[in-house]
Amino acid sequence: MKRTLVVFLALGLMAGALAVPAQAKKAKPVATTLYMHGTQPAGEAELPDTWLSSTWMTMDATKPTDAAPKSMFVTNYLAGPNTTCSGNGLVPTWRGTMAGTVKGTLTITLNTVGSPAAKLQADVFPDGNGGCESSLGSTGYTPPVATAVQDVPPGPGTTTFTFKNVNFKAAASLVIMLSIPGAPANPYQVRVLYDGAGFESSVKFSCIPASGSSCAS
Repeated sequence: MKRTLVVFLALGLMAGALAVPAQAKKAKPVATTLYMHGTQPAGEAELPDTWLSSTWMTMDATKPTDAAPKSMFVTNYLAGPNTTCSGNGLVPTWRGTMAGTVKGTLTITLNTVGSPAAKLQADVFPDGNGGCESSLGSTGYTPPVATAVQDVPPGPGTTTFTFKNVNFKAAASLVIMLSIPGAPANPYQVRVLYDGAGFESSVKFSCIPASGSSCAS
């Protein structure tokens, strides 16, 4: 009888051990949308925070409800800001708190006002830390996991970036940075509108949470 009991207990332990990886395999991607927010009607007013203090604008899962959107000009002047950075507060940059593995298609949808023939670049950084690379050397720059240049419709419109087959992990955050490609040689003028009802600029993707049921906190 004791021997039979020991056998059953052993089988039970084996079944439990096998169940753990089986459950891990059942983890499914969760559809996630992070909306872009700001603290000032004009993003330029946030430069003391976004540039000097590196307190970038934020993204989270809360859909904007304000009647009027906020907006920011995509900096394009003189020598132009250094965009070989994993986030730079001199250009529109948002950081969203999240942890998980992003797989499949990632889409950035922006409400824009552009000059004729304008182009816009979007860079995606998991755990972007603001490190830059320049003629003076590197300060911890990490290249984006996805980058693209997109035509911006003249006047008010929507500019969409679609990145297919992405596969990356974010331990704590996701950073989106916008810039003018080839600035200042290219005289493009683009303003991005966000954080308002009807102007819900956002990033959408599927993500397997690092823990719990959601990638975004």
